[in-house]
Amino acid sequence: MTKMMKGVSKQAPGYDQMAFIDLPVPEAKADKVLIKVAYTGICGSDIHTFKGEYKNPTTPVVLGHEFSGEVVAVG
Repeated sequence: MTKMMKGVSKQAPGYDQMAFIDLPVPEAKADKVLIKVAYTGICGSDIHTFKGEYKNPTTPVVLGHEFSGEVVAVG
């Protein structure tokens, strides 16, 4: 069974279009690490993405690059 985690995703261009979704927990491979997130913040690019001010053609996209936590696996 695949382990799952929650994420916030911009589902389509435009204002809002956000969803709280289930995502598979990634594996720590090669030069990557797996971090169990303890805290996360919202930055300016998240706000602009929410408002639809970035014309990101690659929706859906998971937001949240401002975070801290504990390394739980090393690739």
